[in-house]
Amino acid sequence: MDCFIDAFVTRHGSYLSFGDGGWGNAEMLEVGLDAYESTGLQKYLTLCKTDYQWFNRNVGATWDHLLWSDDYKWFGHDFNDDVMWQIIAVARLAWITGESQYLTAAKRFSHRTMLNGMQTLDTSFLDNRHANTQVPKYIGFDRIGEQDAPAANYLRAAENFWQDVAEHRTVCIGGNSVSEHFLPKANANRYIDVPDGPESCNSN
Repeated sequence: MDCFIDAFVTRHGSYLSFGDGGWGNAEMLEVGLDAYESTGLQKYLTLCKTDYQWFNRNVGATWDHLLWSDDYKWFGHDFNDDVMWQIIAVARLAWITGESQYLTAAKRFSHRTMLNGMQTLDTSFLDNRHANTQVPKYIGFDRIGEQDAPAANYLRAAENFWQDVAEHRTVCIGGNSVSEHFLPKANANRYIDVPDGPESCNSN
């Protein structure tokens, strides 16, 4: 772990990002958190906080309208879930440190349309939506709701999402989508008819 992190810091210096967008930042933050939880060494937690600070300073306030053409790739791209993985990582940082700033940030990065749309169990809300993008959003909602009792709407959305996907969209082999998209019930034949389904990469 030391060799990996040392090489990472040497390569990027104060620019604590993989340089390939949000997924890289989220992965680096998770690596640091794994190292800290495994060893208890403060240097790993410091790395995580520094990585978060870079993300928040350079992207945190503007991620929701950045496009593929912007310098910081991935954020705001309809088919990319990278910022949502960052929500999971930031919520985990909040859990480990107990510092409210990280939980506040995770809430700020949350996709309101998907949060509000699953306040009740609506088995058509996810129809035709990009499946792989949604899964980390609701995992993030769950992580937030577990830490903040007044934020019951986050847990409610995560629970309804799980119920819809697990009970209404998932087939026996674990797949829940076709070509990375959730299907309306009327199009369920595509699970069999289309070579790209039923896809299970987001359920592993």
